[in-house]
Amino acid sequence: MKDRLGILFSGLCVVHCILFSFFLWGGVGSIGFIAASEELIHPILLLLVFFVGLISFPSAYIKHKQKGPLLLGIIGTTGLFLGLFTPILFEILLTTLSGTVLITAHLWNYRLNR
Repeated sequence: MKDRLGILFSGLCVVHCILFSFFLWGGVGSIGFIAASEELIHPILLLLVFFVGLISFPSAYIKHKQKGPLLLGIIGTTGLFLGLFTPILFEILLTTLSGTVLITAHLWNYRLNR
């Protein structure tokens, strides 16, 4: 269940970034509510991803003793965190990549726990 939530929230990060980039490059980026939602949604999704990873990866590592999912989880979460402090274009790329890394980590973790 924890990894499924992790996949969901990481996927939401990726979808959010892709949709935001379409709005931004489509000329809608000047609308204030999009910019405001960007400043609010990214930190909220990051907190959700962080806490789900915190309860998912360490407990699964204790069970299956594979470091790979845990390391990918740390890398992905770090990338999402760094995305908060980067210019918008780099944020979109970094967040999309990091979210994909997290999805991979949760899928791997899920398969090891079955």
